[in-house]
Amino acid sequence: MLGQVYLCVAFRAYHTEGNVTISGKDYRCRRGEYVGSQEALSQMVGLSGTMFRKYVSRLCEMGLLEMESLHRGSRIRVVHYDYLSGYYAVSPSVPVSAGTESGCSLSEAESQWMQGGRSLELDEQRFSEKGGRV
Repeated sequence: MLGQVYLCVAFRAYHTEGNVTISGKDYRCRRGEYVGSQEALSQMVGLSGTMFRKYVSRLCEMGLLEMESLHRGSRIRVVHYDYLSGYYAVSPSVPVSAGTESGCSLSEAESQWMQGGRSLELDEQRFSEKGGRV
C-alpha cells in the first residue's frame, strides 16, 4: 500500500508550474508538487484519510516526499521528481565519475547503485563522506 500511495502522489504531481486555488486562496505550485486535499488522494487509492496521512508521513521519513500543511490542504513534493519523470538523465544525488565532462559516463558501481543494486564501493564512499554516519 505504501507504494500505491507514493505512485498516486507522483502521478498527481504537477508537471509544470502554475497556481492552485484552495478555499479561495491562491498557492504557487511548482513542478513535482501536488497542492490540494489529501482526502481526494486517499479516495483514489481507497484508503481512509487517517491511513493515507500515515503512509505519507512514512514516505516523508524515508526521504521520498516532503510535505507542508496549507489552509484546508497540503503541498506534497516528490523528491527528485525531475529525475523520476525522465527530465534529467542522472540523479543530482548520485556523484558523477571524476573525469567525465558531460556526466553521461557512469562507473559500473554507480550504474548498479542507480538500478537498485548494492555497490559496496559506493556504500563505503558515502559512509566515509558522512564521517562514519549512515
